[in-house]
Amino acid sequence: MVFHRQGQPAQALPLYRQALLVFPQDPQLYYLAGMTLLELGDPHAALQNLESALQWAPAHADALLQAGLLHLQSGHQESALQYMQRLTQIAPDEPRGFINLAGIFLQRNDLANAQKAAERAIQLLPASAEAWNNFGNARQRLGDLRRLNRPFAARSSPPPGMPRYYRTSRMPCASRISSAPRKSYTGKAWPLTHS
Repeated sequence: MVFHRQGQPAQALPLYRQALLVFPQDPQLYYLAGMTLLELGDPHAALQNLESALQWAPAHADALLQAGLLHLQSGHQESALQYMQRLTQIAPDEPRGFINLAGIFLQRNDLANAQKAAERAIQLLPASAEAWNNFGNARQRLGDLRRLNRPFAARSSPPPGMPRYYRTSRMPCASRISSAPRKSYTGKAWPLTHS
């Protein structure tokens, strides 16, 4: 695993294979071997290892995600959909599953399910550009841009705890900057100055 972490997958793969001879039922070893093979550019062998990991541990979330992505990249949309649906069922708090599920639904033109999956991804990971992109694509294709604008506006508004002088757009820029208490390099607050 050290070689793998150091970015040396070619040295890590033989060690994973040796470990699998000793521990042939270890799903994490199959997963790591699959990810190493993926890094080495062999997606077919990687998928075989990921599916072996899932054979021993059907709820291995990372293996489900990677296997689904490999199926999607190879054009097997139905298989990818099944993997992502399984992932969202066993790991309902994993945003990557919902992000990818929304993308698959968008490709299938299943806009209502794409919107639901994207909304769940946004709930789990509000800062995800992919989730917001999927949500925006679904809303745009559904023709409901008014509903689309509200979440974007809410997402881009400042948090409620932010001081008023940062939130007021009517205040001139110089006043906004000078109204904030500044700190010296010692960490003590300097007195407020007004322009």
